[in-house]
Amino acid sequence: MPRKTAAALRLDAVQRSHLRDYLHRSSRFTPHTRRQAARFEAERGLPVQALEHAIRCWQSFARRPGRPLYLPRPHLPGYDVWDERLLIERAVGALDRRAAREIASVVEEADAVFLARTLPDPRTPPAWPWWRRRCHDLGDIMNVPSQAHVLRPDMS
Repeated sequence: MPRKTAAALRLDAVQRSHLRDYLHRSSRFTPHTRRQAARFEAERGLPVQALEHAIRCWQSFARRPGRPLYLPRPHLPGYDVWDERLLIERAVGALDRRAAREIASVVEEADAVFLARTLPDPRTPPAWPWWRRRCHDLGDIMNVPSQAHVLRPDMS
């Protein structure tokens, strides 16, 4: 039977430490999902319960008061909410099906609220994640020049 490398042993120790911290703190997830989240965080060098913190930040951002949801800009406070949502998306893609489904079901309500309070932004690159391709009101969309009114040089 092959032995584990030193790096694998260190990762196991970090994962056990993360899991121990998960067990001592309150969590809304099942033990299976907690183990998966602890492994995900340990493999990426994230702090303990970084995934749960990201979920709480995303949910509180989506529930902010005001009809249009003002989206953070890079030079304003609160911009890190995009990083939190990206962490959630990566975790859902990296965890096994059962844990990913549980996390996605927790985030689903906040996503629906976010979609209801924002509009698609036609100016954003299609390579961006869906939550970055949104804008907060019609004023943002109305400033886009219409392609139908652009005259081509060969037409008179």
